[in-house]
Amino acid sequence: MNTIIISTDMEGLTGICRWSQVTPTSSEYEQGCAALRRDLRLVVDELTVSDHRLVVVDGHWTGTNLKPGDVGPAYLSSGTRMPWGMVEGVQDDDVVGVLLLGYHGCAGSQGAMAHTWDTVFPEVRFNGTLCGEITLAAMLARQCGVPIIGVSGDDHACIEAKATCGAGTPTAEVKRSLSYESVQFHPDAETRLRAMARNALLAVGNVTPDKEQHCIMAKFLDHEAVDRAGLVPGSVRLDSHALEFAGTAKACFDALRVWAMLAEH
Repeated sequence: MNTIIISTDMEGLTGICRWSQVTPTSSEYEQGCAALRRDLRLVVDELTVSDHRLVVVDGHWTGTNLKPGDVGPAYLSSGTRMPWGMVEGVQDDDVVGVLLLGYHGCAGSQGAMAHTWDTVFPEVRFNGTLCGEITLAAMLARQCGVPIIGVSGDDHACIEAKATCGAGTPTAEVKRSLSYESVQFHPDAETRLRAMARNALLAVGNVTPDKEQHCIMAKFLDHEAVDRAGLVPGSVRLDSHALEFAGTAKACFDALRVWAMLAEH
C-alpha cells in the first residue's frame, strides 16, 4: 500500500492569526489545537476515499499538538528533531505524495507570522531565492523522488507553493494576510480545503529524485549567533550576519537546523 504524508503546521490554519494561538505556553493555545484538528479532519476525510495509507507528521513547535485519536484512521508521527523534520517518512520507498497543511509564508515575506524554521532568521535563501518551510519541504521531498501534492495556508504560503512546487500544485488559500499578526479569513475555507485534498489525490506519483548540490544562505539577527552557528562544518561566513552552506537538499536543511539551535544559545 502506498503512503501519503500529511505534514501539519499551525500558523497557516483556518482561524489562526496570532502567535498566542499556536504557542504551547499561552492560554490561547487550545484555539490552535482545535483549528488543527478541524482542518486536519476535513483533509483526512477526503483522502480516506482512496486506498492510500495516511501518515500525519505533527510538525509544529515540539510536535506534540495532536494525539493519536485526533487523526482518524491515519498514523501519527510526533516529537522533536525527527531526522527529516516536518516531512519525516518521505525517505521511505512507499511514499507517493506529501500534503502540507496549515503552512505559512517565508521569512522576508509579508505573511502573517512569516518565518523560516526559526524566528532567529530574518531571511533564508535557497539557491538565491527566498525560502520558507514550504520550499524546504519541497526540496526534501524532491530529493526522495516524491511530489508535493497539496498545500494549505495564507496567501503568501500559496504563492510560495506555486512558485516552488509548480503552478498546477493544488492549494487552499484559507486567509489573506493583513499584517504580521492580522488576517482576513475566507468564508469558504472549508470548501477550499476539501477541494485541495481531492485534487491532491490526482497529483500522487513519483518524480525524478534530485541528487544535485544546492546552496542555502541564512541571515541572523546578531553577530554572536553567527559566531556560534559558523562552527558547523561546511559553513561559509559571508559577512557579520550571514552564513552559507552547499550540499544536497537534506544537507542544507540539516545545516539550517543546527544553525538555528546554535543561534538560540
